[in-house]
Amino acid sequence: MDRQTVEFAISGMTCAGCVRRVENAVSQVHGVVSTQVNLATERATVKFAPSSDQPIAVVLESIKKAGYQATLIIDGESPLSSIPTHEAKLEDLRSELVFSAILTVPIFIIAMVPMIWPPLMNQMMRWLPMNSWNWILLALTIPVQFLIGRKFYVLGWKSVRALAPDMNSLVMIGTTAAFVYSLLVTVVPSIIPVQARHVYFESVAVVITLVLLGKYLETRARGHAVASMRTLLELKPKFARVVREGNVFEIGVDAVKVNDVLEVRPGDTIPVDGTVVSGTTFIDESAITG
Repeated sequence: MDRQTVEFAISGMTCAGCVRRVENAVSQVHGVVSTQVNLATERATVKFAPSSDQPIAVVLESIKKAGYQATLIIDGESPLSSIPTHEAKLEDLRSELVFSAILTVPIFIIAMVPMIWPPLMNQMMRWLPMNSWNWILLALTIPVQFLIGRKFYVLGWKSVRALAPDMNSLVMIGTTAAFVYSLLVTVVPSIIPVQARHVYFESVAVVITLVLLGKYLETRARGHAVASMRTLLELKPKFARVVREGNVFEIGVDAVKVNDVLEVRPGDTIPVDGTVVSGTTFIDESAITG
């Protein structure tokens, strides 16, 4: 890849809004001609003007200020190991989802089931007063809100600072409002009117857990899509036979020029787009049918 076209691996993007933020941030760097960001592969392709001598570090810093992590890709690979692999991210999401669900289930049962089945509410009041149950709900919700939900605060606050709020901002604001109100009802109920002394800890936990579930499913689906694309790319031939002055030479596909005449033998894969000049043959169509 030449100096005019550079690729970056980007971590932290979750939606189309993230893609737009990265593209806008990089496009504002002096000397950048165009920016293309792919959410599925988590890569950005940046083209510089021929006369530009802008350091790569400036682009990396612009992506960081937008709220994302990036590394330069050299020869198709990122030289740094700071960006976790897809498998590692999926495993982290799975662990967080399981931990969040384990805490959310009892929160939901304590808060919602008694409303559906009144006899359970009567029994619970015999065991402990309502405020004691609120304290139990608070203890169960804190890890979900501040350990599992921490990522929403980090990403949400960055997007708010960039004046481009997204889903993370919505989760951050919604769960914080519910948590703070419920905390006041639990700790200082006297400042809240009696008829309004309701806690919403289950809303906090359920929202965070369901959003995590969505992120997990999205990440897993994205991994399958990327794997499929890589499989298709692997089917692309790396060499082509070009006919020049009556002789056949084997060259890299990237070295093929416009108006070159290529020789495709039986069983070969057609290396580039073109027009059949003469002859007939049987070709490998796995890239089409696969």
